[in-house]
Amino acid sequence: MRQKKPYLIRDGYIPLDKINVLPQMRQTFDGIEGLADDILEKGLIHAITIASLKEEKMRIYVKYVEQVFKKKIDINSLISYTGSYFILIAGERRLRACKTLDERRLYHQRFGNHKIKSTICVDISPEEAIKLQGSENMRDPIPPHEEAEFLDKYYRFLEKIEPVTHASFARSVGRSSEVIRSALRFSKLPQFIHRAVRDHVLAYGCACELGRLYERGIRGKELRDWFISVIVKDYKVDEFQRIVRKHLIEKDSIQTSLLDSFFSLESEKEAKQEARRRSIDQKVSDAFHYQSRYFLKVLYLFEHGFLGLEDSPFSLLGPLRAFESLIRLVDEKVIPHLEKVVILQKDKNLLKKGKPVFSRALSLTTEARPFAM
Repeated sequence: MRQKKPYLIRDGYIPLDKINVLPQMRQTFDGIEGLADDILEKGLIHAITIASLKEEKMRIYVKYVEQVFKKKIDINSLISYTGSYFILIAGERRLRACKTLDERRLYHQRFGNHKIKSTICVDISPEEAIKLQGSENMRDPIPPHEEAEFLDKYYRFLEKIEPVTHASFARSVGRSSEVIRSALRFSKLPQFIHRAVRDHVLAYGCACELGRLYERGIRGKELRDWFISVIVKDYKVDEFQRIVRKHLIEKDSIQTSLLDSFFSLESEKEAKQEARRRSIDQKVSDAFHYQSRYFLKVLYLFEHGFLGLEDSPFSLLGPLRAFESLIRLVDEKVIPHLEKVVILQKDKNLLKKGKPVFSRALSLTTEARPFAM
């Protein structure tokens, strides 16, 4: 038998501009334009979830959110509608996408009004709202490091109120105990590791393994060595898990030094430098070759008349955006880096010649956008 909810649930439509958005688990909102186009074509398949609260309960709700997220909220800036405050619980990406359509004057044209389909939770408590956020994010996952940062804040907040175990906390937010342990490990790590995960340089799973090392007392330069190695060697998460597990077993049994696990050469400093050079040489070369291999095959079909210009990948918006991103990467990141490499100073003229080429390529992608599907 299903347990009765401690709040009333009803379906409805709420004006886009009457929904209040407070701090949420999700911090990044990629792909909003694409989601807006999808909603325009197919409609809003899944309703957003919102709380409906009278002023007194809204104030309690806001205070709770402030304490969990450690952010001040200006209550006077919140909007009331028909005597209640409608506060977003889950579905901020969908809400943003619908607002994007509204800004483009397409929402009313498609749906006949400026309201969004909503599941409305009347008088829901902030604790229940956070549980709902957790279940919603299992269907529409948020970046794991953002969820980890939230779980850590929420766990620390609850700890101050009453004793809480990993298992009981995991049940309350609908996650496994291992997910909770990994999140708490990750949150203890130095900010340079957090930044690398946010910048998509380091996988969250690998960062959690660094968290295991951090828990076992590996700090400072040793931790930086592990951090550099996992990126340079481009380890997959399962590979790195095995390496860390092996190192910790050896550390417990015979106190093997850190670098013995990574390098077998006699000189530790030379071993690190040599191994990094080899890894960088191989990985960067492979990356550049991989980027161009498929495109060259497609160009071959054009050059030999098997495909016409109407089949060009640049007649599609996706490849056009990807190409533009690649040009910007080379122009804004790669060339400035090359200019700093002393050994390439003699080739500066070549680099200068390359810049107008990239400017022209960017200009062409801009001209091609209106014609891309």
